[in-house]
Amino acid sequence: MIKKIKINKISKKFVYNDFNFWPIVKKKIITAIKTDFKRIIENCLIIVYLLKHNKINLIILNNSDLEFEYLNVLISHELNISSLVIDHGLPGLDTAPLTPFPNPFTKYAIWGGTHKQAFVQKGINSERIIRTGSPRFDKYIQINSNPQLKSKIKKLVFEDFHIGINKKIIFLSPPVSFFFNFGSYSSEIEKIITCILNVIKNLSNIYLIIKLHPMDRNLDLYNDLIEEFGVNNASVVKHYNSFNLLVSCDCLITKYSTVGLEAMILGKPVICLNFNKDSIHYILNNAAFELSNCNELSLLIKEILENPSLKSKERKQFVEKYNYKNDGLATQRVYKTILNLLYNK
Repeated sequence: MIKKIKINKISKKFVYNDFNFWPIVKKKIITAIKTDFKRIIENCLIIVYLLKHNKINLIILNNSDLEFEYLNVLISHELNISSLVIDHGLPGLDTAPLTPFPNPFTKYAIWGGTHKQAFVQKGINSERIIRTGSPRFDKYIQINSNPQLKSKIKKLVFEDFHIGINKKIIFLSPPVSFFFNFGSYSSEIEKIITCILNVIKNLSNIYLIIKLHPMDRNLDLYNDLIEEFGVNNASVVKHYNSFNLLVSCDCLITKYSTVGLEAMILGKPVICLNFNKDSIHYILNNAAFELSNCNELSLLIKEILENPSLKSKERKQFVEKYNYKNDGLATQRVYKTILNLLYNK
């Protein structure tokens, strides 16, 4: 049980140059003590029970930065249980664990060499970092040598969306920033979507498929705008196989999502929405086309479709940089790492 804390005693600690800024932080700190601390302690008790009761020998996570995942790594380390973290997304420009505290994971399976450098620069022993490539990309790499399967998937997508056989597919994957608060879009973002739809509706040889993130709650907004502006060559879906869409599309529009790297593995051109001039991997590496003005979208799409090999060399270099080996065997390397940790090899 947490003992009662004397607020008056704490408030005296928040004085700097004779200025007491306790009234500014008081609400946040009391909320943290009442809610955050309670939640963390409860989660600690749950994790300890599960690890001990089930006699766990290894825990596998897809990150070690978020609170619950970090607690798992920390507690498993204290209990002498191995932990393996497997990269789950394209690393940011400032990569490596975000927690300012020691991160005692046993091994971290990363996608490429660039990410490893960031870990080492933050003082993490390079022996704890293993380059495996991404298991999720194995099927993307393998299908590149299977044109018959590609053709079957594309035929299925065309049938599902009732697309004319001679049309080109543009796949729009709205960036995470569009729904960062998991609520309604801002008016600025709504204007961007409106502009894209108005451009697409005038391109008769194009069919736009918008695939929303599972956490995006704005499905109705897209459907309403498509109906309002009479866009007959666009559909929006929330639950559809993204892999099939990437295999079938002729171009991807996104921002900094990992779906951009997946598209590049398949050899697809990528357009990055960048109206705020953010630093984005794809653009900094010249592997994607930057769209900072929506009114330029029509000309950009036409240019890409007329010459899909544009930036193909840069896309290939980007893939080689961010995904180790690209041989479709990342899953096997991760599996081998798991066995080594279980049997202390």
